[in-house]
Amino acid sequence: MNYHCYTPFEGEKCPVCGSDRVREIQPDDECLVAEGDGIMTGMLCEVLRDQGIPFFQQSKQGAAMAVLLGRQTERFNVLVPFERFQEAKALSEALFAPVEDMDGDPFPDPDGEEEEMEEEDEDE
Repeated sequence: MNYHCYTPFEGEKCPVCGSDRVREIQPDDECLVAEGDGIMTGMLCEVLRDQGIPFFQQSKQGAAMAVLLGRQTERFNVLVPFERFQEAKALSEALFAPVEDMDGDPFPDPDGEEEEMEEEDEDE
């Protein structure tokens, strides 16, 4: 398995930037689990902390830009050691998976208006 741009991958070219200057990944190499705003990455960091997975929350803008533009626009990367990457990635995917109702529909209409509209179409 190779490593470049905080990304573990198979193959000879980095899938992020296309570089062929890759190297074999080491157990302590930092790998990108998620990127997002402060709220999203903060939630993920709490879950990783609870599970005992070491992590680093890295600002993508830097402190000066965050002050200039405001903290609400700041974006973060969450990095973990490769030896815990698969576990952290599974937790991230579970945390941010879409919510589904019992029928498997994401975000069902709480008012049931969609169902009423479907019934009216069938009557015509």
